[in-house]
Amino acid sequence: TAAIALLDRHRSLDDQKAWYHAADLAVTRFPGNPAVLLHAVDAAVARDAFKKAAGFARQLLAVDPINMPVRQRMIELQLAHARKQVRSGRADLAAKSLEAASEWERPDMPDPALRIGRALVAVMAATDGDTEAAEKVRTAVAEAGGGTLGWFRMVLEASLMGWPAKRLQPLH
Repeated sequence: TAAIALLDRHRSLDDQKAWYHAADLAVTRFPGNPAVLLHAVDAAVARDAFKKAAGFARQLLAVDPINMPVRQRMIELQLAHARKQVRSGRADLAAKSLEAASEWERPDMPDPALRIGRALVAVMAATDGDTEAAEKVRTAVAEAGGGTLGWFRMVLEASLMGWPAKRLQPLH
């Protein structure tokens, strides 16, 4: 449609203000169009309007419930926010962000980074001698592919959360 072409044009020309405005107009005119809603999600994310992006994502999933790109986008946003909270020393808020992110997951397609992130935050909240939290990490690593790939993902996620390497040693 013409609205999609206009949105693509504004986005390709890097005219952010026009893209945001066109996306808002297109959503009001074509509220059930998945392509318009996807543009609206991207535009809202680009201007750091995360609650608005989540609203558009929910509208999109009402029309297209198996839309994996929008699900993945919302998981990544919540995961990025949780990483920031961990780096700030707020594991409690990170856990809430990760819980919110898990709402975007499809039950048949778990997100490895999200599972590892939740396990690492559980380790942070655990008391000394709590082996259950370390077991959650091992389970998440196994779900992420196990072996070298799974542990690499865990180390990468821990690094993005700002964990010192010394803190990871007991998990190996």
